[in-house]
Amino acid sequence: MPFGAPSVDQYGGDRAGDNLFSTSLVAADANTGKYLWHFQVVHHDIWDADMTGAPALIDVKQGDKTIPAVVAMDKIGMVFLLNRINGKPIYGVEERQVPPSELALEHASKTQPFPLKPPPLARMTFSKDDIAAVTPELEAACSKLIEGVETGGPFLPPSYNHLRVQFPGNHGGVNWGGTSFDPQLGYLFANVNELGQMSGLREHDPKTGPAAANGQGNRVDPDGPYEGVPGGGRLSIKGSTPQQLPCHQPPWGELAAVNVNTGEIAWKVRLGVTNSLPEGKRNTGRPGNGGTIATAGGVVFVGATDDARFRGFDAKTGKELWTVKLPGAAEATPITYQGRDGRQYVVITATGGGFFNNPVTGDSVIAFALDGPHQ
Repeated sequence: MPFGAPSVDQYGGDRAGDNLFSTSLVAADANTGKYLWHFQVVHHDIWDADMTGAPALIDVKQGDKTIPAVVAMDKIGMVFLLNRINGKPIYGVEERQVPPSELALEHASKTQPFPLKPPPLARMTFSKDDIAAVTPELEAACSKLIEGVETGGPFLPPSYNHLRVQFPGNHGGVNWGGTSFDPQLGYLFANVNELGQMSGLREHDPKTGPAAANGQGNRVDPDGPYEGVPGGGRLSIKGSTPQQLPCHQPPWGELAAVNVNTGEIAWKVRLGVTNSLPEGKRNTGRPGNGGTIATAGGVVFVGATDDARFRGFDAKTGKELWTVKLPGAAEATPITYQGRDGRQYVVITATGGGFFNNPVTGDSVIAFALDGPHQ
């Protein structure tokens, strides 16, 4: 069972300690309910870095040995490959020191767990050298946006009385779509957002009331001591279309494959295009929700991105095999099945909407028949 972050998820001064079993994978005996083991992927979560979705049950092969395993993944994009019998990391995990909190009432964990393998699927730091230079206009707008904003990483706590860039932000990294798995290749697939978040906390002024009502930032807790610093939000600017333009150098979204038998990243490719950019600069990758599916024929299907496209990739190489424009963003996980006619179908929900300023454009559920060598 994947457990989420405690409420509220930007401030934990009223919940000292690591906060078990939050942001953890917990195993119990399904017959009796007896607790078996747990593994916490983030201590004292103040980043909204909760587990991304249902864990994946896989086998890890090392020589002649097969290890029954489970994948624990958080929105930061770190992949923990655990022995599902006892919860022990297969490739090792180390506790690394991370920055302390500036808030007087906050006691952030001094360390966080980092898997030794595989490496994080998303970048975990941001500096002003990373500002997007895709176009001069974007570079200038982003440089202005982060004037006076602190950068660094990873695991930067919300700052006090100023803004700070957290990377990945609270949308990921990997989000709710989770993962899919090809047991023949031993590859685990995940679509990855590359999105930063600017955040900070300040003393709540009881005279102003709920800060969200007067444009002064978001209240973290109606009964708590802090509220959001004005100007917080995603590290992006509005473009000429509903697609946001992130303020770091692309990629802005990727599809990644992890070889679980070695703990290495097998391949990563950009996932999605930015329609508003000049020709030749649109292959940036895009953020999105929704997950992947992997077929026995060696194809990975994914929608998710806010460019309203549905794609198929070669599971072994990451080569894009097929793409189709949809009537709306497909922020959902596809399904596949065999029809009565013996053909295999793949189905996606494509309605638009979601977290990236996408308009709701329809109410479509679309089925495609698979043909050819990858059927």
